[in-house]
Amino acid sequence: MYYLVRIKFETETESGKRKFIKELYVVSATSVSDAESKIRARFGDGISAMTVEAVQESKILGIIE
Repeated sequence: MYYLVRIKFETETESGKRKFIKELYVVSATSVSDAESKIRARFGDGISAMTVEAVQESKILGIIE
């Protein structure tokens, strides 16, 4: 099953201003909590002040590579 996970993190521009970035990821997981834990494991401490804004079940049936 696939889940859509939206994260938000803070970055600083070249001029020193704080900017919030939102990104959306498709995660293969068994549950909402599994998807969230996979995102946290993937980014760990790499993104400062990363927060998971939303996790929802996706209607995506599969990914063809």
